[in-house]
Amino acid sequence: EALDYTLKHPLIGCGFGNWKLESIPYEAEYANEADVPYHCHNDFLEISTEIGIPGFLLYISLFVVLTLYTAKLLLQSSNDKIANLAFISFLALVAYSFDALLNFPSERTIIQTIFAFIISFIFVLFHFGNGPIKKVENNPTITMSSFSIGFLLFILPTIFLNYNSFISSQAQRTIFPELSIAVPQLPLDQVENAFPSTPNLSYSTIPIKGALSRYYIREKQYDKAMELIIQSQKDNPYLGYHYYLLTS
Repeated sequence: EALDYTLKHPLIGCGFGNWKLESIPYEAEYANEADVPYHCHNDFLEISTEIGIPGFLLYISLFVVLTLYTAKLLLQSSNDKIANLAFISFLALVAYSFDALLNFPSERTIIQTIFAFIISFIFVLFHFGNGPIKKVENNPTITMSSFSIGFLLFILPTIFLNYNSFISSQAQRTIFPELSIAVPQLPLDQVENAFPSTPNLSYSTIPIKGALSRYYIREKQYDKAMELIIQSQKDNPYLGYHYYLLTS
């Protein structure tokens, strides 16, 4: 299914995190519940569906470059300690690669932290353990200022998105257990402003606006409920959750 989607959308894919949406049409024939396959259980295939073949090739190139670096260290380094560290780092990279082939470590923060450490360690070994250390002359003030500005430009949007996701996850933990009961119990004023504007889907792809519409239905505010239901159809047109809400 992932390969089929990639071949049909080879350039840009469906966007990060959206495979669990685009997998629904493939699985609709087999599943009859609001439960979707969140991941391919293969990071390489999932990345190809989400950012297309160019992104997939860039991701593969990371592993190729790291392998070439460790191979060069093992074959050319005259320092046994450096060679041993390179070999251990390479084993860690192989372990991560097998995990990525059978699971989805890219979604697990702890494993990504370990992966970042592996990458950094291999680069440090290659650049500082593959020959004499060279002193680099530069202007530390300009370097630090440039790095700080670039870092902030890249990190601020990430902080904003992750903070919103965190707030949304907290609200989901409170509200979404009520999806299994016919009439939700929480007060409307406790839930209507609990979610940020992004993300617009729950971890299981249920539209958040659709979940909120149930509280307006309970309060007989049908115009507001219908507005949210229509919007929820756009957020996830594949799940069919809006059809369920329209019958409430």
